[in-house]
Amino acid sequence: MQTQTPELLKLPEVMQMTKHRKTTIYGLIKKGEFPAQVKRGRATFWRRSEVQEWLNSLEPATH
Repeated sequence: MQTQTPELLKLPEVMQMTKHRKTTIYGLIKKGEFPAQVKRGRATFWRRSEVQEWLNSLEPATH
């Protein structure tokens, strides 16, 4: 049985999703307030699901 790898995003995609600059994103990571990046070889990525969960947590509940 194969496990599906989560969709990974590069920094420009994370910046576009969050509307935050690189320095803001890394500052939030340092404070533990944003999902940490994932290393794949020399490249750095973020899991789309974690970034989306973070975005969802910022929105006020409507239910």
